[in-house]
Amino acid sequence: MYQNDTARLPQALTYMKQIIGDSSYSLNPDFADLWSENGEWCSESIFEINYNDDQAQRDWGAAALNAGGTVFPTLCSPNGWGGGEGWDGGNDGWGFLPVKVETYNMYAENDKRRDVTIWDVHGYTYTERYQDTHLWHGKYRPQSENNKDCPTSKNLNYNNNKRIYRYAETLLNAAELLLETGGSASEAAGYVNEVRARAGLDALTSVTIDDILNERHLEFCGEGKRYFDLVRAEGISGVMTEKATVKLVPDTYGYRTNSWTPSKKHIPLSQSELDADPTLVQNNY
Repeated sequence: MYQNDTARLPQALTYMKQIIGDSSYSLNPDFADLWSENGEWCSESIFEINYNDDQAQRDWGAAALNAGGTVFPTLCSPNGWGGGEGWDGGNDGWGFLPVKVETYNMYAENDKRRDVTIWDVHGYTYTERYQDTHLWHGKYRPQSENNKDCPTSKNLNYNNNKRIYRYAETLLNAAELLLETGGSASEAAGYVNEVRARAGLDALTSVTIDDILNERHLEFCGEGKRYFDLVRAEGISGVMTEKATVKLVPDTYGYRTNSWTPSKKHIPLSQSELDADPTLVQNNY
């Protein structure tokens, strides 16, 4: 799908339908529960990366080499947090990756995903850092419960698993592939509406690729998929508003200074990889 290889899209749809037809997989009824320890490896999980705190060996001085938890909750949380919202903080939190106000505002008031995806800390006092909005990453936000058993540095070892591929994505992939291969539009809308129903939103009578890409934006916000969706959309006919050339452009806040170009689709191979394998060839972009 990322390569927009139309010859292989029917096979990709077959794969999606195999997963949909497997009773092992289904949407977790509660979106918020997905991001708790109870929600790890639930019926919606197809692939995730395990982290643990209770046997963590990772510590300062050996952070990159040892097994244990994840540091991401520390990275994406307010600096100097004095406690509250289930996190004692210990004045920790590095204050990176605040969420833009526009991201919060893209959700409907009744969308159950909004207050799970975005942690609103208006009213709390902490050390405000660069581009602070008082809005933070909610899906992987720190909770004291998630590193309480850590024997080493707690801020390096939260047990929040990284969700890579969820059943919700299978449904939205299938909807997109149906439209791209001339399949049933009503079936595609049905898959999208399964995702929307859990979010508390009304069903759509019909869907376009733009609708599906927008639903992916709402569903997977903060999960690292948006950039690749926008790049992929460049090669899909009929997409009007959800393309990289439209969305990945300089903004009024000056956060982004370079426009997107097709060359940015391909990440250069590192020199160490090229040195290690002489058969690799650097991409020409």
